[in-house]
Amino acid sequence: MTIAASAIHGHGVFTVGPIPAGHAVIRFGGHLFPLSARYDVDAVQPGSAVGVAEFVLLGGHPMVGKDLSDYLNHSCSPNLGMTDAVNLVTLCDIATGEELTVDYAYWEADPGYVMKNACDCESARCRRRVTGQDWRLFERHPHLVQWSAPFIRRRIHGLMGSS
Repeated sequence: MTIAASAIHGHGVFTVGPIPAGHAVIRFGGHLFPLSARYDVDAVQPGSAVGVAEFVLLGGHPMVGKDLSDYLNHSCSPNLGMTDAVNLVTLCDIATGEELTVDYAYWEADPGYVMKNACDCESARCRRRVTGQDWRLFERHPHLVQWSAPFIRRRIHGLMGSS
């Protein structure tokens, strides 16, 4: 995988060879911190936060710098999904040179979160505005729940009245 200019936004993560569906490609790392520290630029690398539990985020420290996962762009029709709180897998076969994308709703549940820029994924399902409430959309699309973080899955199952 490599980082290159993206038509979606800024820079993104691209494949350097084909990757089959179901292949583990990225593991989030960093340190755990409370949701309340999300926007503390002295504690958390901006744009690196991933929800791993209720009110708990995983992200990079600003003194360490960015890693590959910090360049993953959002798409409303992503080609990556989560298998657990920190691992991403391919949802389909991915060709050489294709950008790896993920739906931020798979882990984003901060009620105050709004993605800084409008989504430019050009998907037929593009929401344009990405927020911390978008995980609720999975209630209408239950087949997508399996690709979200475990705490999001629990929320959705609670809303749907199942375990």
